[in-house]
Amino acid sequence: MKKILCHVMLLLAAVSSLQAFDSPYLTGYAGLLGNFTVAPNDYRKPDKEADTFSEQIGKTFDNPQLFAQGYFGGQMQFKDTLMLHGDFCIDTKDILGKKLFGDTGRWNSTFKIQETSAVLKFRTSSVSHYLSAFYGEYEPIGSDVFLQRQFGIAPIRSDLTSSFCSLNGTSINSNYGGGFSYVLRMPMPIAAGLYIYKDQRDNYDKIYESWENSSSLEGRRDAYNADFRIAGAFEQIAFDFRAGVALPNDSSDGSLDRGFLKMDYLSLKAGLNILAGKPTSIFNVLLQTGFSDLIVDPGHVKTPRVKKTAKGELVENNSALNWNNAAQNFYFLLEPRLNLPQAKFSATLFNIPYSQAEKMFYLNNYNGGSQHRNEGYVNNNIREYVNPCGIDLHASTDMFRLGDMNFTTGMHLTFSVGGQTLQDLYRDSTAELPKERNHKHYWNKTVFATPYVKIPVHGGEVFAATTVSSQIFNKQDNWPSAINVKIGFKIHF
Repeated sequence: MKKILCHVMLLLAAVSSLQAFDSPYLTGYAGLLGNFTVAPNDYRKPDKEADTFSEQIGKTFDNPQLFAQGYFGGQMQFKDTLMLHGDFCIDTKDILGKKLFGDTGRWNSTFKIQETSAVLKFRTSSVSHYLSAFYGEYEPIGSDVFLQRQFGIAPIRSDLTSSFCSLNGTSINSNYGGGFSYVLRMPMPIAAGLYIYKDQRDNYDKIYESWENSSSLEGRRDAYNADFRIAGAFEQIAFDFRAGVALPNDSSDGSLDRGFLKMDYLSLKAGLNILAGKPTSIFNVLLQTGFSDLIVDPGHVKTPRVKKTAKGELVENNSALNWNNAAQNFYFLLEPRLNLPQAKFSATLFNIPYSQAEKMFYLNNYNGGSQHRNEGYVNNNIREYVNPCGIDLHASTDMFRLGDMNFTTGMHLTFSVGGQTLQDLYRDSTAELPKERNHKHYWNKTVFATPYVKIPVHGGEVFAATTVSSQIFNKQDNWPSAINVKIGFKIHF
C-alpha cells in the first residue's frame, strides 16, 4: 500500500511539473514543548498490610522528569495546481533519565508521520476538484484544517484542545492510514468529499464484546475504510460532518490465495464539528461530537456473543449492534464563547477519549505521552494525570504590553475526574464487583488551575504555563506531583 501511494504521489508531481514547477510557494511551521513534573514511583505494600486493593499502592516522589514534544512540517504549493503537505511529530522519553543518552538498546523517543499528502487541483466550469493521495491522519474530523484549506476561515478550534503533537490538533475519529480522496468544491461555500483508505485496528474480541488491548502488530488487523464528508462555511455558521465504515480484514496476509478480504463484522464511525456564530462575533458556540467503533455484527444474531455482567456472570447477547466500544470512544465538546473587546471567556463541557486527551497539554498533567499508554493502569498510575471528562472555565486577554509588544495571558480552571470518561463513570457507578477490584477507588476528583502566558518573539510565540492541582492540599505527602510546568515555542513562516 505504501509503495502504491509513493508511486501515485510521484505521478501527480510529474504531471503537474510541466506547468507548475516554475513558481513554488513554501510555508512552514514548527513547535517544541518542554514539560517538567515530579512523577510518583509506585510500589505495592504487602497484602497483609492493606485492607483494600487501592491501599496496596504506595508512592514516593523523588523522580523529577522532563519530557519534550514537538512537531514540524510545511506546505509546498505550485501555482494553483499541486500542493504537497507534510506534518511530523517527535515525543521523547524522560530527558533527565540517566539512560537517555546511553546505548540502552531501547528507543528513547518516538517519531510519527502525522500527515504526508499530495493534492492535485483542477477546475471544470465554476467547480473545483481535488484529488489526493495521503498517508497519516489526513484532515481529521474535529480539526478545523479542512475548513481552513477549503474556505480560508479563521481557526475555530477550542483552546482547551491545544497540542504540540500536530498542526491538526484534535481528532474525533481515528483516521490514521493511507489512501486516496476526492473533494468537490462547489461555487457556494460547500464542499463534499469521499475518502478511501486502509488502516490498522485492534482485533475485536467477539467473546467478551471488546477490543483487545494490544498495540503490537500481531494484535491488530488491516481494515479498509470508506468515509463521506460534507462541509460548509457561511456567514453565521461553519460545519464539517464526516461518517464512514471500516471493513476489518480477517485474512492473515491479504493475499489472493488466502482471501483478499474476509469480514465477519463492520465498524461504524461519525463526527460533527460546528460553530454557530462568527468567530469574531461577541457570542458563538462550538460543538464537536462523534463516535467510532460501533460494531455491526449480524452473524452473531444466530450465534450469540457472550457478555460479562458486573458480577462476572456470562450471559448471551444476540444483538447485532455492540455499543460498548462506541461509548468508550464517544467524543463530546460543547463550548459557548463570549468575546469582549478587553477579554475573552468560555465554558467547556467535554468528554474526550483518553487516546486524544493525552495529547492535549491542558488536559495532560503528566505528559508521559503515548509511550505510557499500554504500560498498565495500576502499576504506573499514569491515567489519573490525564483528564478526559469534566468542565473547563477559560478567560484570556491580550491587553498587556511588554515593551512594544502585546502579549496574551489567561487561565484554565478545570474540574475533572482524572483518568475517567463518561463510560468509565457509568460502568463504575453500576458495577457490583468485589471491593478490591472496584474502580471507584481510583476516582480522582480534581480541580486544577493553569495560568499561562503567550509572548510574541522573533516571528514566533513563546508559551509558558504552570498547572497546579487541588491535590497539593491533600494531607498525604504527594504534593510534588500536583505541580506541572510547561514551556514551548511555536513559529509559522
